[in-house]
This record gives sequence, C-alpha cells and structure tokens, in this order.
Amino acid sequence: MAQLTAWEWLGVYLGAGACLLVLMRLYVTLILRPPQTSGFATDMLAAIRAEQPFDWRKKAESVLFMPLALLVWPLAIWVGISEILKPARTHTRPEAEPEPEPQEQFRCQKQHLRIVTSPVEAEKLGVVTDPLGRAPALPFGHLNAAWLAFLSKNEAGFTLWFFEVPLEDARVRRARACRGFAWVKSRKVQAEFVFEWN
Repeated sequence: MAQLTAWEWLGVYLGAGACLLVLMRLYVTLILRPPQTSGFATDMLAAIRAEQPFDWRKKAESVLFMPLALLVWPLAIWVGISEILKPARTHTRPEAEPEPEPQEQFRCQKQHLRIVTSPVEAEKLGVVTDPLGRAPALPFGHLNAAWLAFLSKNEAGFTLWFFEVPLEDARVRRARACRGFAWVKSRKVQAEFVFEWN
C-alpha cells in the first residue's frame, strides 16, 4: 500500500469534511426542520427579499464561511450537533417554569390588600351616579350581578378587603392596573371582584 503525501492527506481530510457537512445540512433541512411554509408565505418572503438592496457584506460572509467551516469541519460538526441537541435538553428540564399569563399582573395578591372593610361600606364606594340614567341605581351599576355573585362566595372565616393592583411600569404616581374587593382567609385571596381597571 502506497504512503499518502501530505497533500493527499489534506485532500482526504477536506473531502471527508465536505461529505459530513453536506450530510448534516441535509439532515437538518429535510428531517429535523422540514420546510413548513405555505405557498403564500414563500411568495411573501421572495417578494420581501426582492425589494431588499444587495448587501455585499452578507454575501461575502456566506462565501467566506464555507471554506472556513471546511478547514475546521470537526469543530463545525461538534457545534452543529450541540445545537441540534440543545432544544431537546431545554424542553425536558423539570425546573423550567412556564411564562406567566398576561392577566396575572392584574390578579390580586396579598401585597395588594389595603384595608379591611364591610359589604355595606363597599357598596357605598360602588354607588353609581349617572345623570343620563343609563346605569342602574344599584351598587356598582351594571356590575351589580357580578357583585352579588361575589358576595355569595362569603364563607366562615372570610374577611372582605379592599385591594389595589399597581401598574408595573407606571409613569404616573399611584397609577393602578385595577382595584376591587377580595374575600381573604389566612392572608390568602379566595375570590375577587374588580370594579375598576386601567
């Protein structure tokens, strides 16, 4: 068997790298992330690209990247495999918590509780004065049915609290996201009635 020269070893190294990089690219494109764009989305992307001016820097980067990746193909393969495996690791982590729902910033927490009150005092605050007579002359006007449903949730050991939830990024002092009343037991909110929100 003839000995290979240094140039021949370089050719074998580069040829093996080119084959492996092409196979990895095909695996990612066809199996791992198959194309799922609709015909409409493809046409829109083509139209957007057609309107963009030619950027020679991006083209030069992509042209220079391939020979560089080919020279250090073991490193490129290792980076590619680690990127392929990364999403699988992040989805299976048990300690990952879901993103909080947007409405959670309006929910009453124990730090939002202001003063203990009574249903009678609360209804005084909820008097609606409508000079046009469009709102019913009941506590909290159109929200009266919700108020009565809230009152029906009262159980032994419950205390009625007035609460205010501040806006997280308020520019105006004392700006509120919402305010209302909550049934509380052992400093835990059991039910809430919101009558004003921002």
